[in-house]
Amino acid sequence: MTLMNWHIGRMIDIEILKERRAGYDQEIVATLSPHLTGRFGRGFDKSSLYRMIKFSQAFPDIETVATLSPRLSWSHFREIIALPLAEARTFLRERGRRAQPERSRVTSRDRAQVVRAP
Repeated sequence: MTLMNWHIGRMIDIEILKERRAGYDQEIVATLSPHLTGRFGRGFDKSSLYRMIKFSQAFPDIETVATLSPRLSWSHFREIIALPLAEARTFLRERGRRAQPERSRVTSRDRAQVVRAP
């Protein structure tokens, strides 16, 4: 699921939006969402599509995603990409890489610790 979401976000960003944010992305995503939902079912609402796009932008290298996805679920990546600081994402990504899969859960305490870090 994680790799599929990365590919969907990447495809929308590169092939449809052409990596531009000139304001027309809202119209395209709003049109694309019901089309994908009708064809494939749930999981393609506008916020999910934007999250997939943000995911592919935050992790532009598919090899990184492929390496981390056995240890971090889509829910983990959702937590990481929601963080405002690139350093925080890096910290949590490295934490997830070292942790056992069942112990790699990103908590609010982790986020607070990163934000407070120098």
